[in-house]
Parts: sequence; C-alpha cells; structure tokens
Amino acid sequence: MKRNISILIFVFISTLSYSQIINESSIGRISNELEKTGISQVFKFRDIIVDSVNSVIRVQFEFNSPDAAMNDTLWRILKSDFRKQKNIDIREYLYFYSINVFKIAEPKNVLVEIRQSYINEDCPFIQYYYNEDSNKFTGDEKEKVCMAEYKKSILLNSFVYYDRAFLIQNSEVAIDAYYNVLIKHFREFYKKGGFEKNSKKQEFKSMYRRLDPVLRFEVQNLQKEVLNDAGENFVYNILRFIYNKSYLPYEYLKFEIRLEPQNPTNQMELNIKITGRYGSGFYENWRWDTMNDMDRGFPAYIDDYAKKISEEIIRKITIYKDYGN
Repeated sequence: MKRNISILIFVFISTLSYSQIINESSIGRISNELEKTGISQVFKFRDIIVDSVNSVIRVQFEFNSPDAAMNDTLWRILKSDFRKQKNIDIREYLYFYSINVFKIAEPKNVLVEIRQSYINEDCPFIQYYYNEDSNKFTGDEKEKVCMAEYKKSILLNSFVYYDRAFLIQNSEVAIDAYYNVLIKHFREFYKKGGFEKNSKKQEFKSMYRRLDPVLRFEVQNLQKEVLNDAGENFVYNILRFIYNKSYLPYEYLKFEIRLEPQNPTNQMELNIKITGRYGSGFYENWRWDTMNDMDRGFPAYIDDYAKKISEEIIRKITIYKDYGN
C-alpha cells in the first residue's frame, strides 16, 4: 500500500512540474523563434521531459528529415552559419532561450537534446549540459555525428609539389593544386576498383570547384569495397552458383577532405570525413535515399576505411610513398 502511495505522489509531482513548465503559449513562442532564426528548417521543438529521478529537465528537439546523413550535414552548416551571423554558439543560444521561454528555475539541471531518434542513439545525436562555472559546454556534453572522421598531421617539408614557405604564404593556391591531384588520382583509383578491385559499375563524381576549402567527391555502385567480407556465406555462394550472378550489396560513399596548414607547428592537418551507405544486391539498390547507413550497421568498417584513404592521400601527395605499408 505504501509503495502505491509513493508512486502516486511521484506521478503527481512530475505532472505538476511538467504543467508548470510547458503550455501552448511557451510551445508557440519557441516554435516561432525557431522559424524566425531559420533553425526550424533543420529541426523542430519536440517536448520537455521532467526526469524527477535524476533531477533533470530534458529540453528535446528532433531533426526534420528521416535522412540521417542529410541532418548531419545540415547540423554542421547550421552551427557554422549561426556563429557567423549571430556571433553565438547555437547550443548556448538554445540552452538560454529554452530556460527563458519555459521559466526554468534551476538552469544547471537542464539537458538539451537534438536527436535523430528518441528510441535509440542513432546519429545525429547531440546532448549537452551547460557548465555555469566555466561558461562552457563540458562534462556531460555528447555529440555523435554520422560520418567517419579521421585526422592526421603531416610535416610541411614532406610535401613534394611546393616548399614549406610557398605552402604557408600561398596556401589557397597550393591546396587547390593538391586537391586537383587527388581528384585525378581517386577518379583513376576507383575506376580500377578501389582497394578491393571488386567493383565493375562504379561511378565517380567530383563536387570540387576551384579554391574551395574542402574537396568533396562521391563514388557510387561499389561492391565489397568497405564491407569487404560481405557475401562470404553459404546463401550467397548458392545464389552465385545457380544464377551465375553476384548479389553483393552495393555501396555508396561520400567524401570530404580538408588540408589545413598549421603554421606554428610546421605541419599540415589532414581531415577526412566519409559517409557511407549500402543497398541490397538482390534488386540492385544503389539509390542513396533508399540505402542503409553504414555508420549504424558497420561503424568499424567505415572507420577503418577512412584510415586507409588517409594513407592513400599521404602516399600520393608527399614523399612518403610507402606510408601505411
């Protein structure tokens, strides 16, 4: 009996706290603010959850699109644009605006969430507290994005096309030259089947324009390139024997490569981001919007592939021809 009374009291307190925080007026205000600032084009307000057990108030937003990779990209762009236009971190803005609009008495107990899913931690997954002592998002901040990311520093004097002084003083011109070398290399690289040499229908497409700060390209219709042990089972072998045709999944990869001179350290930083998807080979699914995210199903594979691509880049544009071997 006592247990039932305790449960009823907990439910009553939680409901009362919730009704004090959220109402139609506050929901309307925050929705209008998201629309006015352009944030609503990427995500919308979802709910506020009063977690009395952990003494946390969860302010929840959710991404608009079911396409995780698109949301991931839009989140990055939104963060950057918001900083440039308003000179404030979008996370900080959402945090303090939420506290104000919902009249939250204990700001330190607020957890802001911007998520792809509230069932699991599928990317994009952004979750953070604000540390009022340091005025930074620290400690419990968590941000999971969808692309495999890899960074590597390279000594400037290891580059073969330009000397160190030219690289530092004329970085846009020099990096443009390196990007063009890489486009030519990877176009031919994937034409020959990539690392695994399994792909017969691959399509390479570059989005790079002269002096862009980031090199972007994508490769479609790869097979057994990232998921290099796919099809190694009895069912695939039987189907191959009966129909004399491979039913390996199709792979679709999108690349972002950035070279940035680090002047004080005499190094160049190489940043790689890869988004990957795969589709069934049984019905030749090679459309990006109908494929499955590699990040969700095979994160270790795509992470390893990002490292291999890094080694390939370093081998191509520096004096280290045997790098990674």
